[in-house]
Amino acid sequence: MPLLGWRGNVFSFALDPVSYIQRLRRRYGDIAAVTRGSARHIFVFTPAYNRQILGDPELFEVVEAPLDFPPGSSLARIMTIPGQMNGKENGRQRQNMYAAMGRKMHARYWRGLTELTAAWLNKRRVGETFNLFYELNQLATSVPCQSIFGLDPAGDGREIVHWLHEWGDALLAFSTRLFPFDIPRSSYRRLLRASERLEAAYRELIAQRRAKGPTSGDTLDFLINLRDSEPERLNDDQLLGLINNFFNAGNSSRATIISWAIFLLSQHPHYLQEMEAELARTLNGRPPEINELERLPLLRGALQESMRLLPPMNWFPRRTSAPAQLGPYAIPAGSMVICSPFITHRLPEIFPQPDRFMPDRWTAKLSPYDYMPFGAGPRICPGRDLAMLEMMTVLAMILQRYRLTPPPHARIDRAGMMLSAPRRMPVVVQRPDGPYAARSCRGNINRWIDFGGREEK
Repeated sequence: MPLLGWRGNVFSFALDPVSYIQRLRRRYGDIAAVTRGSARHIFVFTPAYNRQILGDPELFEVVEAPLDFPPGSSLARIMTIPGQMNGKENGRQRQNMYAAMGRKMHARYWRGLTELTAAWLNKRRVGETFNLFYELNQLATSVPCQSIFGLDPAGDGREIVHWLHEWGDALLAFSTRLFPFDIPRSSYRRLLRASERLEAAYRELIAQRRAKGPTSGDTLDFLINLRDSEPERLNDDQLLGLINNFFNAGNSSRATIISWAIFLLSQHPHYLQEMEAELARTLNGRPPEINELERLPLLRGALQESMRLLPPMNWFPRRTSAPAQLGPYAIPAGSMVICSPFITHRLPEIFPQPDRFMPDRWTAKLSPYDYMPFGAGPRICPGRDLAMLEMMTVLAMILQRYRLTPPPHARIDRAGMMLSAPRRMPVVVQRPDGPYAARSCRGNINRWIDFGGREEK
């Protein structure tokens, strides 16, 4: 077991969570306690333990966000979401989400997605340099605004989009968790104020739609009708929470995954060339239809590899609701157990050459607990199919239009405590018919990816 007390280990973990988790795995194997003689904080790393924990959500409950939601505040109301719930309430709200995400929503989402992505691509100019991660984040926030709620991101949805960005930045800021105090100039105060503005905007949106009546048959119409016709399934706070969830769910994660996929392809020209050929054969310059996505295995593989090497969540906690036996540890109720997709995704017995980017590796069938970028078990992300639809469509449209490569010797860093977001992702816009060659980059990305054998320009 690690020798430091829990406070020293928590400090080491906070400084660099992924490096800390890697050290635990190397020193102690498949399961490790943070403190000698205590099973209150446990890390697990293998599919067998992932299955035991994620397959039993009643015993291993979700942990509420490590942040104070003041009772009765706008923040508390718009965070009334399934991801913050356990037991039957979580099941009911997941059912509501699945019901709202029917086939019609997927088709409507795809139409809005392709329109907005085409407009985004039309703004790009050959030779310009821009921050890809930032721009994709902006795009990802605009898509649900138009595709799910029928708002123009540059018109009647502009205020909501603005406050969604403010809210997301403040929520993910490390300083918000470090200093959760409502004082001037604090990121926590920014989060509270942005929550108030979003709640007001959501309530106005609901009032306008109720006054106009259900005319579009979109997700908002469905949720309002559900609230009004079956109030036992959905109360006012839960309605606000689901609206916020649909606006926000995974926006930053999708932008992160696409950014890393484009970067990793730029560093592996032979895979990029093969993928461009696949897209040309199948699509010939147009966006993929929903039923064509299965005909693009390399495109899907690039995104799967991006999520394997740099998963949306490097780790996530669960808390025991009762005493449990986990490997050699008898764990008391209320203990924290942490799974790590980052470690599981790099186990060489499952993924040979685990630090290499190999988008053609995705032929063997895996257990859902071997590979879990969207979680696993009964609480797996309900929006995973929609997320893959969006990421494959956006990536296919970008790669057919431009080649985005980092400038020579650009600095590329993986940042974030739980997330694997790039700190910045500078890229240069090039025509897709130029020579194929990688450009070496500086930054900590070189610690996490084995770029051996790339041909440098």
